[in-house]
Amino acid sequence: MDGKKFRALDKITNKWIYFTFEEMLKGPEARGESTYELINWCEFTELKDKNCKEIYRGDIIEWDGYDYEQTPKEVRFKGEVVFVRDKQALYPETDEFINGYFLRFELEESGYRNINQAIKYANAIVIGNIYENPELIN
Repeated sequence: MDGKKFRALDKITNKWIYFTFEEMLKGPEARGESTYELINWCEFTELKDKNCKEIYRGDIIEWDGYDYEQTPKEVRFKGEVVFVRDKQALYPETDEFINGYFLRFELEESGYRNINQAIKYANAIVIGNIYENPELIN
């Protein structure tokens, strides 16, 4: 098994627990805890924002961009980190199927943005997640 990292919200304590899959299989006792009830599992994307904060599926990311609708101006966009599997529509000009993490938001035609580009070129930062802060993207 690989060492993929996850986080999940403990329904009992209402705190996030961070672990690898192997640690999860060992149970809460291996972590020095008596019990927990995990909800909202989120896989680590293996990416970090401009402040070196780990990015997980379900996080809400904010990044720099331009609004060309009226007058070109700088704006901050927000989107949810999602995993996309076999999504050819993301890049219709290619015959490739895309698997990986993207930012889902409503302003682009496809509704998705390449998360790597947002991190590398657009000052992306984690501002919350869809479980604790859904209002940030509504």
